[in-house]
Amino acid sequence: MNATTLIEELKLEAETGSCRNDRLTVIFNDHGYRKYRHQLPEGSNAGIPRYTIGIHSINYATFVTNLKSLFPFIKGLSLNVTVPQRRRKLVTFLNNTILEYLGRCEIDNTHSIISELTANAERANLESVISVNRMGRGISAAELLRTKRPEIVSRAEEMGKEVSIAWKFSNKIYKVEVRNNTIISGYALDAIRSKIGIELNSLAEGYVGEVFDKLGAGLGLYFINFFSEEMKEKYGFETIFRIFTTEANTSATLTVFFVKNSL
Repeated sequence: MNATTLIEELKLEAETGSCRNDRLTVIFNDHGYRKYRHQLPEGSNAGIPRYTIGIHSINYATFVTNLKSLFPFIKGLSLNVTVPQRRRKLVTFLNNTILEYLGRCEIDNTHSIISELTANAERANLESVISVNRMGRGISAAELLRTKRPEIVSRAEEMGKEVSIAWKFSNKIYKVEVRNNTIISGYALDAIRSKIGIELNSLAEGYVGEVFDKLGAGLGLYFINFFSEEMKEKYGFETIFRIFTTEANTSATLTVFFVKNSL
């Protein structure tokens, strides 16, 4: 895809699919903070070297052309969106640009993993909106998401429901974290953790029981387990995948270590 086409697609996606609070945050390293500190928002300091911009406000022509040249001055990016499935082109562009900068085309399957994790996080958020607002009344969440999705997304915005996709990277590691602000039950968390690291011989083995059907976690776990095995076998890269909760969020993180002594 040429740059002009990509720019137009990103602009169209931002105009037609983004929610009002969708935003991109650039996290500067020490060098970047020293270089750009006078352009950062008031109150920024060396401990919080961040610049946040709404997706609607991005100049995509400049963004696409200059993002990679900014990478020596940053240590991460964070994308916060209500409906990540509407931001697929932007997520793909960010991840691909990071991999290109790192020179690590070996891990391009991370895009599939991110897609699955964000889909699961989005679904959990929207189903929680249905539950809190008592929208079901005899209708399944899946049916409501098909027939009343715009209303559910609107309520999700009002409730501050969002999914965060955050990347941290260097010549030693690549780390992506997908986080939403819906807490899954301890039972569901334990069930997912029990499958992490188990060797799977087929996609079907990624689906185990009702909890996986509800969370849509089977496909994501299959991708992650297969990816981890491939990275170890082909390239000697160690990987860590974690799922954890706090009082407000559920997070899934995937870390790839390019240098063995980074562990």
